[in-house]
Amino acid sequence: MPDPGLIYRAAAQHRAALLRLERDAASAMVREYGRTWINVQQRLAGFLAQLAALQRAGTPPPLGWLYERDRMTVLLRDVEMQLAQFARYAESAVAQQQAQAVRLAEEHVQRSVVLAFEQAVLIGRFAKLNVGAYENIVGFTESGPLRKLLDTLGPQISQGFRDNLIDGIALGRNPREITRLLRKQYSVGLHRVLRINRTETLRAYRETTHLDYLENDDILSGWIWVAAHSARTCAMCLAMDGSFHRLSERLDDHPNGRCVAAPVVRGAKRPEYERGVDWFAKQDEETQRRVLGGPAFAAFKAGKVDLRDFVGRRRSVEWGTTRYAKSLKAIVGASDARKWRAQFVNGV
Repeated sequence: MPDPGLIYRAAAQHRAALLRLERDAASAMVREYGRTWINVQQRLAGFLAQLAALQRAGTPPPLGWLYERDRMTVLLRDVEMQLAQFARYAESAVAQQQAQAVRLAEEHVQRSVVLAFEQAVLIGRFAKLNVGAYENIVGFTESGPLRKLLDTLGPQISQGFRDNLIDGIALGRNPREITRLLRKQYSVGLHRVLRINRTETLRAYRETTHLDYLENDDILSGWIWVAAHSARTCAMCLAMDGSFHRLSERLDDHPNGRCVAAPVVRGAKRPEYERGVDWFAKQDEETQRRVLGGPAFAAFKAGKVDLRDFVGRRRSVEWGTTRYAKSLKAIVGASDARKWRAQFVNGV
């Protein structure tokens, strides 16, 4: 099996260190879980205060607020369990520091918030902390190429970015929400922030899925690449959509990619599924042009290129393999690409 890249090796080394209960790795998790606990507790306190105010005013609370309160309660319990698990093995100074911070936060909440009513907490799978994704994002940001990339933004921004990425996984935040938080705190280009944020958040979830699938190889035979059937989806993703892959393979989508890996159960009949190439062939010319771009659409319409021709794959030592949509020039050459561009511009 080829080397997956430094980004995945960093996470794998972090997970292995956690399994061995090494002090440095446990200390890193205690620092992050302690910080996340305080963040979740503060958010929960805010909701409880708002709910108490509504009750005093005799106003029914919005259903979304009750859901958020219950979700925060479940997350708080899960974080507490993980924090306790690693605190026994962490560096004593780190464990004591985080325990003190948690106690102070809890005392502040108890002083400032009056719980106006009690209601059964809805504990469901949907609200649980994704421990695997949390550990992966900590591993990605502790060392390796992602840490080096973030550090180029400056130490303060790097730390803030790492904190927001990790909290985003715990709280289930949308990458755009995390981006807005970062933009308020730091002067960083919106496009770059959103791209790093979305890419690395999805990478953490995908790596968790990849490891889960590997652990269930007695049940699963592989996975299917699934892309959105939309004019916003690139030619590469549509061409990969519906393709079967071994469990050992990672879904190496391009940065900002939205594709997912759907599991294939051993011995089960695969459901009927319209592959991206078939969906694309049924679309009107305007949709096809939006996916491919004008010159590439002209070449496609003339039968000179196929959707699968646009699938590119590159490899780097830092990030491993990454898929990308090939340019028309890369597929047919510079001379022919100029010809198709001229035909498109002239409407031939």
